[in-house]
Amino acid sequence: RPRTIDELKDAIRRAVAELNEDEEVRVRVFGEFRRRLDECVRRGGQSVERR
Repeated sequence: RPRTIDELKDAIRRAVAELNEDEEVRVRVFGEFRRRLDECVRRGGQSVERR
């Protein structure tokens, strides 16, 4: 678990790099992200629980 901003940035960069290696996973992840954004907008900005 990242303890500093720099560690968090590095963790995000590694996660994005992994996504770029697997198109199927990338499509699923971004599809879910889009679904959650749409739900957030539908709820007027309220948070959305993960499934």
